[in-house]
Amino acid sequence: MNIKAYFKEAQVYFSQTAEHIVLSTEKGNSFDHKVFVIIENEVNGEVLFSLQINCEFYCKFFRGIAVWNRFVVIGFDTQCYLFNMETKKVIKHKLNSYFDSFFIDTTNVFICSASHVNCFNTNGEFLWQSDKLGVDSVKIYRIEEGIIYGTGDWGDDIRWRDFELNSFEIKKPKKTKKRLLSLFNS
Repeated sequence: MNIKAYFKEAQVYFSQTAEHIVLSTEKGNSFDHKVFVIIENEVNGEVLFSLQINCEFYCKFFRGIAVWNRFVVIGFDTQCYLFNMETKKVIKHKLNSYFDSFFIDTTNVFICSASHVNCFNTNGEFLWQSDKLGVDSVKIYRIEEGIIYGTGDWGDDIRWRDFELNSFEIKKPKKTKKRLLSLFNS
């Protein structure tokens, strides 16, 4: 099915077939600012899902959407969401800094923040996060034979510095005691 996803600033009326799902920031659903992601069939324009993001501050710049396999991948402020259109489950991941860009290949989606690259596989599982690659922007421009080529903005006199990451050598961060406690308390 051809799927299209886009941001909408105000909630609009949808047909009875569209399912509304609330995505939330860490602090809950009480925020005044709401942004919607509309997922529709590109062929007939039928709205399939309306996803609601509640946020403390209005965010217009640090966001993006990509449709990838069965997922709609959303970067928004310092969060990313992978919405599985088949299971209707949402995977939420906090970024180290604000969202910057996506890079998609056949087996992984790479979500770049202003400082790091985060990698997820086709099941939506978080695989790894890179070391710090910039302070104001990180971009991937190609991947060849497991090597990730990109550039990071360090905000200094040199600004942009190219990097190469061997995706086979990067390991998933270990869960810390704090991370394990947050999993049990959620």
